[in-house]
Amino acid sequence: MKSGHKSTKSLLGGVVRALSTGRRMPGCEAASAGKTSVMDDSLSPRRPFPTDVVHPTAVDAAQRSGPSAGRARGRRWRRSSFGLYVPRSVRLSPEQRIVEVAAAMPPGAMLTGWAALRVFGGGFFDGSDAWSKPAPVPVLVEADKRLSSSRARRVLRDRALPQPVLFEGLWCAPPERAVIDAMRLADSGRDAVVALDMALAAGLVSVAAVRRAWSGEIRRVGSALVRFGLRYAHDRSRSPAETRLRLVWLLDARLPSPLVNPEVRDRRGRVIGAPDLLDPRSGLVAEYDGASHRGRDRHRVDNTRRERFLQAGLEPVTVVAGEPVAEVVRRLHAARRRALRRSPTEHQWMYASEEREREISA
Repeated sequence: MKSGHKSTKSLLGGVVRALSTGRRMPGCEAASAGKTSVMDDSLSPRRPFPTDVVHPTAVDAAQRSGPSAGRARGRRWRRSSFGLYVPRSVRLSPEQRIVEVAAAMPPGAMLTGWAALRVFGGGFFDGSDAWSKPAPVPVLVEADKRLSSSRARRVLRDRALPQPVLFEGLWCAPPERAVIDAMRLADSGRDAVVALDMALAAGLVSVAAVRRAWSGEIRRVGSALVRFGLRYAHDRSRSPAETRLRLVWLLDARLPSPLVNPEVRDRRGRVIGAPDLLDPRSGLVAEYDGASHRGRDRHRVDNTRRERFLQAGLEPVTVVAGEPVAEVVRRLHAARRRALRRSPTEHQWMYASEEREREISA
């Protein structure tokens, strides 16, 4: 990490909306007019912490490590917090916002929620709220610490703090506690599931470890969201859109629990593909097509893949960004009815169980 230099890398925006301050009951965002089932995906579950973030500096009369008092008041610098400055040209990427808030943390405080998960390498944790605006950076402090929330930070208090982790030069809550706080602060139950799924996809936590770290206190703020997230989390989801599509499948369409990203083969043992969701009884397949599927070459590959699914006796449904939940539910039910009407002789596909796939990959 550098100090006093302009950030040069262009950082992509993410899609996890796990830090809105709105309070809703878990799972309440069921199908409604205009409500979309999924959102666009363009990132990887993992991303390294950039090396070109700019750490805030204090005023330095000699101008060796920071601006002079006069320059700090000029147009080329901005104040990031009390007594600390960064060049005005520095772009406020998620990581930049994190280091600016971290620089003003009191001793014993630590980053948590989306910010800590981003530091640990969670690619989908960009700190956007439910309106795609920058949400405050969550900071965990002792209950009696004199620190208030602001536009830039959200202060969480606890009587017993976890042992902090120093990562990339920043003090963070352990990944399990960080994802618990992300779920507690989520805008809805489905956002809580997305937060946990993406931490799982990034390899930062396991469901078992999060369960152990969660005390399950009924009166704890956000406990219902955490329970909802733990109930519906799946460690094979690879994007927020996949998770949201699976929740539409389960909660809105009320279909049987699907297999997630299973490897499907034809009767000759040739790999057909690994669909996002598969109903092993009927052969219903559901897949989400995001921005990465819009190019000509990718579209050709997707068409070939769909033909292979149909030839093997599967019934694929493709969902795109912006599609209303009610329409997705209607298409899923219609496709499943078609799949169940197929003759058993048309089923020319097979799959390995998730447990068997784990054994093979190990």
